[in-house]
Amino acid sequence: CDSEMGVIELSLREMFDFIGQSEGYEFLINVSFMEIYNEVLTDLLAPPGSKKPSIRENRQGEVIVQDLLELNICSIEEVLKHLKDGQKNRRVGRTNMNAESSRSHTIFRMVSYLTVVHGQ
Repeated sequence: CDSEMGVIELSLREMFDFIGQSEGYEFLINVSFMEIYNEVLTDLLAPPGSKKPSIRENRQGEVIVQDLLELNICSIEEVLKHLKDGQKNRRVGRTNMNAESSRSHTIFRMVSYLTVVHGQ
């Protein structure tokens, strides 16, 4: 039921419905999830012991996050699983107002690549 779905679930459904109806195109969708806490970046999807991501500028002057794991996804369920897994890796602590408060910021990023399928 739509009334029980949140903004993220509704947005994902719209996106995957669009992809499912798009003939003549192939889509590749990647996700990444990072936390910024005390000016330190953490990759929330990378296995423990992985290289820490860093922010830098490329030759074109664009700001990029280097060494951030990007995972290929094919379904809404995969996106939600990665969101849930990443949330488990966030830094949280108890405050007077909340048992699991976080002073960090997170960025969940989805990038979609489109390819025209020749011959259609």
